[in-house]
Amino acid sequence: VKVVFVVLVALSLTSLIFCSIHESNFNPPNHSSYTFPNVTQFPWFNWTLPTDTRIELLIQAMNFTERLLMLTYTRPPLPRLGLPAYSWWSEGLHGDGWSGDSTLFPQVIGIASTFNPHLVQKMGAAVSDEARAKYLHQFLQNGSTSDYHGLSFYAPNINIFRDPRWGRGQETYGEDPYLTSIMGSAYMRSLQFGSDSKYRKLTATCKHFEVYNLESWDGNPQYRLKFNTLVNRTDLYQTYRPAFETCVHSNVSAIMCAYNAVNGIPNCASPAIESYLRKELKFDGYVVSDMGAIEFMVTEHKYVKTIQQASILGLNAGVDMDLGTEYLSIMPGNISTSTLETSLRRVIKTDMGVGIYDPWWMVPYNNVSMNVVASPQHKKIAREIVEEGTVLLKNNGILPIKTHPLNLKRIAVIGPNSNRLRSLVGNYNPCQIGPVGEVLTNATCTPTTPLEGLTHYLNQRNIIVSHAHGCDINSTNTTGFASAVKTAMESDLVIAIMGLSSCTPQNNNIQTCPEAEARDRTEIGFPGVQESLLKVLHNTNKPIILVLINGGPISIPTWMIKSIPAILEMFYPGEMAGEALARMIFGESAPSGKLPVTIFEGIHQLPKDYLSMWMSEHPGRTYRYFTGAPLFPFGFGLTYTSFFLSDLEINPKVIRQDFKGQIKISGRIENTGEMEGQEVVQMYVEYEGKNEGLSEYPLRELKGFEKVRVERR
Repeated sequence: VKVVFVVLVALSLTSLIFCSIHESNFNPPNHSSYTFPNVTQFPWFNWTLPTDTRIELLIQAMNFTERLLMLTYTRPPLPRLGLPAYSWWSEGLHGDGWSGDSTLFPQVIGIASTFNPHLVQKMGAAVSDEARAKYLHQFLQNGSTSDYHGLSFYAPNINIFRDPRWGRGQETYGEDPYLTSIMGSAYMRSLQFGSDSKYRKLTATCKHFEVYNLESWDGNPQYRLKFNTLVNRTDLYQTYRPAFETCVHSNVSAIMCAYNAVNGIPNCASPAIESYLRKELKFDGYVVSDMGAIEFMVTEHKYVKTIQQASILGLNAGVDMDLGTEYLSIMPGNISTSTLETSLRRVIKTDMGVGIYDPWWMVPYNNVSMNVVASPQHKKIAREIVEEGTVLLKNNGILPIKTHPLNLKRIAVIGPNSNRLRSLVGNYNPCQIGPVGEVLTNATCTPTTPLEGLTHYLNQRNIIVSHAHGCDINSTNTTGFASAVKTAMESDLVIAIMGLSSCTPQNNNIQTCPEAEARDRTEIGFPGVQESLLKVLHNTNKPIILVLINGGPISIPTWMIKSIPAILEMFYPGEMAGEALARMIFGESAPSGKLPVTIFEGIHQLPKDYLSMWMSEHPGRTYRYFTGAPLFPFGFGLTYTSFFLSDLEINPKVIRQDFKGQIKISGRIENTGEMEGQEVVQMYVEYEGKNEGLSEYPLRELKGFEKVRVERR
């Protein structure tokens, strides 16, 4: 297989151009309960008029209060204008979130590890199909206008995973700006764009602008709400802004401003909205605040004294929509008409772009059948992401089991994440999961845990599966060790499933939830007594396969790397975790993921100042600046086979320092092993010397990658 990269030496990011995915299963519902507004009385619903004309007619018909309500995320009915209630808040981080039955895909960090934007595009098309189907068939038909029932989605999260302790790093595409740009824009475009050239399927929102990568500090779980981020221009443009640039150039509908301040100014009052997003990048969508960010200018940042002052600041800065109700505090005469109308044009134009001002039958995406929701086809995509995103960190030859001479009669599945539903889902998940892991009675999403998947798979092959919990995620209680050791001793193989778990910000149980929104870790090793549990299991002399389920990376002790035969990193794998794990362990599929983050030895390899955004602070943040030797580097991942890269060609071979243009790099990759497999060919640029113009660049950085499937010879 020949792989070709084209590098833009001017260091601008190239975006992928995706083909549209055909929407299938068209089945118009019963719309007898709908009455379309009278276009004579309400001419902004007249689809035969130009869009700009319709927008101006609606704006000029609004009074001051109606204008403010239109810029508040949850709008009540405005019968004088023929407008129904509508909520602009829906979640779509890794599935149609918080709105009932949906396919639960892996958490974003486990999507990034696939290094496969084409697979991410398939996922985005599935998510937007499910959202469209539910919007018309469930929500509009039932008259529901609640939050999470609209077409305005707050995803993707394209912040940079600066420090492995960050509780929301799991929501991101990792620590690299280029990988984040490519994967994030792939997901965003497939959420928004389908087969129709007139309408968008959904509106996506790239978040959180900008330099947002910290939750808690000094005992305050919500330190993020008042944190003043100090950042230099180099880090802004080399690390924190490239993904937003790619998002804008890929035609994202909206951008969300973050809670924190940057260099003394809260992001939702920042002049960068106008100077960078609007003028430099030519962004023409709308900007929405994060939930409560306008209020927090008063209560947390102490930037202004009143909610009205904060609201005026936000609107004047270019924050078109308030994810809150603060804008309703603005009194007539305190905001200019031109400012209000500019924001209204952006919001209404976006809404018209998804067709909510047009008859339902005019919008092709409204014909997506409910049969697509949580369909077998979408679950298959979810399973493929797990398998392509799982990173094989170590394998002494024990995997896959089908090629190993083990006479298996009984397998022990042990560990705190072996049968814990909450550990599969991550933040902002589609499944409605309770605070201690149970599936709520009103949810039809039923993830398969590793224990359930392995039991189902092995029982069909007459292999007995035994189970022991061993310990909790972050507990010091060792009373379960004895049962775990007994279970291991009675078995031929131990599959130990450990790691972390996430939860909602309202869950204060750190024993079951060491990382989350509003909860950063203070250490990056195994929490609680998990390492001790693995030691006693290792002392049984039974072969062990260690499976890690987590969001942020976990430092793996040296003894584990030396002594445990195989180690798999699954991140938070979603609803198909159990089935995918069984298939990988027993050779029906193969893990082919690469690390989207660096796994460090411990916090001693991180800069001492957690609050510092300076990427090159000693010993350097992320693989791009790190000067030491990590446990596992960014981009690392083994396979069940082996590959050989040859015939490397670079054209032109010699370039001058002032060269601007394209460099074409190509090579051949050959499968030299015994199994078919997938490999990610990665291309990095290293900057040497301290010549003028180079000193600000990182030590190394990813500039191209391609995932290829290669058959064995």
